[in-house]
Amino acid sequence: MKKPTTTHSDSAGEAVLLVLCSCPGGDEQVARQIAAALAERRLAACVHIIPGLPALFRWEGRLEQQAECLLLAKTTRAAYPRLEQEVLAMHPYNVPEIIAIPLARGLESYLSWVRDNTLADTPDSPADLNRDSPAAPGTIT
Repeated sequence: MKKPTTTHSDSAGEAVLLVLCSCPGGDEQVARQIAAALAERRLAACVHIIPGLPALFRWEGRLEQQAECLLLAKTTRAAYPRLEQEVLAMHPYNVPEIIAIPLARGLESYLSWVRDNTLADTPDSPADLNRDSPAAPGTIT
């Protein structure tokens, strides 16, 4: 097995992002569907699903508590707009958590792998996404 490149920067190419997205956690099905769609459509090179996270949050003036799953998606700056549109189309929450964090540093061979496994050409129009989504944006299923 070849030892990975030890350069730890993101200067060699397109910026890589870590996208966090919480999903309802009582049933991991929504999280798995979103993760699969992002990976299959190459909007993310990899998506981790972390189940069973307790969440406390304010919604419509009330303090809510429920279990959630956290998605950790690795993508590029160019693919992010399509990734966001895909999550919005599939997510059951009216206002889903979608947060993109630019990576300042990382193992260059891993960052290159993310770039190589994420779409480079991303159309600006959501109409170009050609997807079948189980729920319309803003609906709770």
